[in-house]
Amino acid sequence: MDMNMIMFIFYVSHLLMIITSADPIENHNVSLICSSTKGNSNYTKSVKYLLDDLNANAPIQKGYWDAYWFVGAPADWPYGLALCYGNVTTEYSKQTCKTCLSNAAMNVMTTNKCSNSRAAIIWLDQCLLKYADKPFLGQIDTDQKFYSFDHNYMSLAWSDTVANTTLVLLDELVVNATTNQTGKDVKLFAYNTVHDENKYTVVGMVQCTGDLSIGNCGACLNATITDLRRSDKLKSGGKLISGSCLVVYHILNRS
Repeated sequence: MDMNMIMFIFYVSHLLMIITSADPIENHNVSLICSSTKGNSNYTKSVKYLLDDLNANAPIQKGYWDAYWFVGAPADWPYGLALCYGNVTTEYSKQTCKTCLSNAAMNVMTTNKCSNSRAAIIWLDQCLLKYADKPFLGQIDTDQKFYSFDHNYMSLAWSDTVANTTLVLLDELVVNATTNQTGKDVKLFAYNTVHDENKYTVVGMVQCTGDLSIGNCGACLNATITDLRRSDKLKSGGKLISGSCLVVYHILNRS
């Protein structure tokens, strides 16, 4: 594991320890969207089997798995995906992925507003879980999104230099995540750490769900960064996660 990845894990883990609350549903870094349309008992049973499949396979498939459950009538067929954030390669991170997805599934299945819903998406600090009653794999989903900003994490004197460092880093990460480098498979994932000319370190990560093509991954990430450029909260650091991709960046004071 290279030094940039070690630094990224350290910074993000430290940040999450500070801002994570005991109850995941009450955590401001967690969001849950559910369809108001309810499924019948057959559909709900199929969703449970689907979520079990996603939870079992994503942690051992480098943090991503998509599946569908074709049992009974077509109206009762759910489609879903699970994504754990970051490059899941160690036994520890596999267990973290498994725990996060298990918590996500439990929240979806037991939360009153989501019980028996025909579609739902949940974002936790380390994973996202999504299912619907219509095929969606390969399609960009930026309509469903979740913002979490680091407004309480640190105070910094925002400047054009910091802004430029942040945006250049994010743009470079999009290129790295969607480029076939040295003959290896495109991971739809990239991270890096950079320092501005003053006292700040910017840590960044971008990632797409594994069902997206390279082109759709780039389009999703660029749309997300465009949203951040338009936001007055860009300076705080944080993350913007949609149903198909995520952009995470933290601005840290080195002094």
